[in-house]
Amino acid sequence: MTKPVVYNGASNNFTGVGTPNPKLVIPQKNAFDPPVLAAMLAIEQYVNNLTLPVKPLVLTVGTPIPGFAHPIAVAISLDGSKAFVCNSLYGSGSVMVIDTATDTIVATISAGTRPFGIAITPDGVTAYVTDYYSGNVTPITIATNTPGTPFAVGANPYSIAITPNGLTALVTNYLASTVTPITLPSTVGTPIAVGASAWGIAITPDGLTAYVTNGTANTVTPITLPSTVGTPIPVGANPFGIAIDSAGVALVCNNVDNTVTPISLPSTP
Repeated sequence: MTKPVVYNGASNNFTGVGTPNPKLVIPQKNAFDPPVLAAMLAIEQYVNNLTLPVKPLVLTVGTPIPGFAHPIAVAISLDGSKAFVCNSLYGSGSVMVIDTATDTIVATISAGTRPFGIAITPDGVTAYVTDYYSGNVTPITIATNTPGTPFAVGANPYSIAITPNGLTALVTNYLASTVTPITLPSTVGTPIAVGASAWGIAITPDGLTAYVTNGTANTVTPITLPSTVGTPIPVGANPFGIAIDSAGVALVCNNVDNTVTPISLPSTP
């Protein structure tokens, strides 16, 4: 049975140690009183030093799922029940839906001529797909696998990212070397000029800054949202994909020199 840790005001100490999760019982006393803080810190140290069993992760590679046409991008629904795969073969014009419970293709959705990029809104309701050749973005209703009306963004849209609050999507336009902001669901804003050959894009977890890879410029351009362009950051040859972790480090894939460049991003004040 767990025994509580009790603060004794008269003697300015505490007694009792419980396992595995001790409880702190504090009489009516100011929480900022030094002995109370000492008790709380001691308990925290005790809990932090507990040795808990760790279940090892087991990686299992399944059987490849056939039936696609040069699959290039994938996004998974919020509930994990579906995966949406872009077929990049010219003329395929489709996004295929995988039932993740059975690993089978259950739907084919029309999405332009050559879909390249896809992102799903944080609420899990809508996927947005870029069509490299038509210059459009097609919305797809996740629940019904239904495509909406495409809308134009820029020349050769490639990647797409959505801010954590779900209000804005940003699309890189490779040939135009721009980023098109979209106030969701479909209001297209003024394109933002970045470096030559805008490929990849990632948004920081706080939603304040986007980082865009510029393929032929060998740089990454920061954009303080909504539209303030910062000084390009030199990276490797032909930067392509980019991802940002929760600690504020970006990793940039340099396609030509076969390297990955880490970037420590500035912290938010």
